[in-house]
Amino acid sequence: AANVIRLLSPDAFTIGQESIEALSWDTTRAVLTSWKNYLSNFSGEYLDEQKFLESQEVIKKEANVKGKQLFMPLRVAIIGL
Repeated sequence: AANVIRLLSPDAFTIGQESIEALSWDTTRAVLTSWKNYLSNFSGEYLDEQKFLESQEVIKKEANVKGKQLFMPLRVAIIGL
């Protein structure tokens, strides 16, 4: 199978059917709210790897989650999968 690169665009954003479960977890709302707050207060031009890792630590503490409960909702929010 060929690798497909899809640009992140609000016009092309869809959530994959297999990703719906992660959005239904009890902790997902807290994770996504924290992510939204982090982005709203971010003053840089873009998130590099270091800033993204820092954002995960902030979200981990604010939402009191870790592992799959942290990573999967963020992944779905960012790429829809």
